[in-house]
Amino acid sequence: MSLAQFSPFALISGLLALAAGLYALQRLRVRHSRVQVVTTLFWKQVAQDTHARELTQRFRHLWAYLLLLLVSALLWFVVGGLRSDSQPEQGRLLLLDRSAGALVGDHWPAWKRLLREQFLAGDSDATTVMVCGAAPRPLTVPGDSVVMLDERLGILEPELSAPSVEQALLSVLRTKNNLRPLEVVIVGQAPLSQRVFDLLPEEVQLFRVGLSSAGTPTALLSLGVSPAISGVWERVDMSVGVRGNQAPILQMAGSEIEPDETAAGGRYFFRDLPAGGAEFELQLPNAKPPFDRARGRLPQRQPLAVLLDPALEPIFGAVLAAHPGVRIVTDGAADLVIRRGTSSLGADLPALELIASGQQPQAISVGDPGAESESGELALRAVLGELGLDQLDGTGLATSLGRTLEVTYNSEPVRRLGIWLDLFEIEGSPLQSSRSFPVFVGRVLAWLADSPDWVHTWSAGIPVPGLNWIGAGSQTLAGAGEDLAPLVAGQILSANGPRQVAVFAPQDLTPAVLPAPKHAGDGDWNLGTWILLAALALLLLEGRLVRLGRMP
Repeated sequence: MSLAQFSPFALISGLLALAAGLYALQRLRVRHSRVQVVTTLFWKQVAQDTHARELTQRFRHLWAYLLLLLVSALLWFVVGGLRSDSQPEQGRLLLLDRSAGALVGDHWPAWKRLLREQFLAGDSDATTVMVCGAAPRPLTVPGDSVVMLDERLGILEPELSAPSVEQALLSVLRTKNNLRPLEVVIVGQAPLSQRVFDLLPEEVQLFRVGLSSAGTPTALLSLGVSPAISGVWERVDMSVGVRGNQAPILQMAGSEIEPDETAAGGRYFFRDLPAGGAEFELQLPNAKPPFDRARGRLPQRQPLAVLLDPALEPIFGAVLAAHPGVRIVTDGAADLVIRRGTSSLGADLPALELIASGQQPQAISVGDPGAESESGELALRAVLGELGLDQLDGTGLATSLGRTLEVTYNSEPVRRLGIWLDLFEIEGSPLQSSRSFPVFVGRVLAWLADSPDWVHTWSAGIPVPGLNWIGAGSQTLAGAGEDLAPLVAGQILSANGPRQVAVFAPQDLTPAVLPAPKHAGDGDWNLGTWILLAALALLLLEGRLVRLGRMP
């Protein structure tokens, strides 16, 4: 047994005070006695000789005093918050979904109202409230009043982000280090994965309020742009994922375009769109904001004019001629140049240089105007990955050449990639003889020309594999090789340039169906309730005894 409100000293002091007070009242209560007189003439004298209250007489009605003391003691235990240690006090955690789903209809004001009701329904001294937008954060802690909740809740608005309710719940479960019962109430429609239920300990109960009965809403799920399967360089294909049976509509250049193909699973395709850098808006009729539209800009794919050093024609001529996005020029305007390191051809252009190992200490030298503003090794890894050089067998090349291979990353006025000519001339060179050599050349040309990227748009909260993020502004988001899950909609800077983040609906919009929490007073009775019932029973017994004349 333990007390929630009183210390043991306060409990004992209170019991002693009750005993003393009841003793005094018992001594001062009116004492009626029956006296026989011979004649009424002596009535006045008897009344003067017999006192109604007498402190010095014998203490009477001990059992009545003990009964009142027992009732008072039971009520005092209830005031002190007596509880059983085998059933510790239950904590409460309220999780408010503040993600983009709160923007649908009147969800946000309704969820805030439900959160307030849940806060008032429980013990504020055992309740924690967290809001779950781009990242979960506490709103109130145990002991905060509803006034503080209203003040902080009044300035909050939903965020264009994925739900973080699951993240908050997993964080609480990881830090929970006792067997204290915990009631978790999710306010909103954030879905939960099966791993949450697998990790749920027995003393944690999940509930939900605010679940709409309208069913799974129609929504945009994904958007991607890729080179056209027709093979036309200046054209691209767009793939759209949709939940529901409504087909998306593409608005571009003042006209509406319907999908050319439909596939199972709600996939729609727009074929052979002009890759001229035009802005577009994708709309999904009957869907609710923010899952009803997506905006972006198509990539601009114009053939690159490449100035080729005649001395390198045997190495690059056939590959460049087969590339649909390259146009070889011998003079005039060019976008970039491929030359020997000793040549002055296209001196001011971005260049791929093949340099003799005796003229360059490092096997690979990367020059980039943005090198000084990047974060060193992380940016170098990103550039090597973009060029495909991180897949080279460095050990095998070093063994073939009998030299150590080094890489440098420097700041230069224009982009430049210098590679040892020896790497192309050794027998069985993985750079030239490999079937991936055309892919390597294409990557190098795209990096040198700093070509606009594809439409990299994805849903907030979904990890994007294969991208090495270097930060948003000056803040580092992830280490080298780590996949980042963008938190909110907008633009985020990566090693490959800015990326657009949309708030598409999660792939599974169906929330887990959970029971609603019990109202205050429902469910099992605690120890205090039983004590109150016992005190009431004793008071009823006292009244019965008084009516029967067994107790004064």
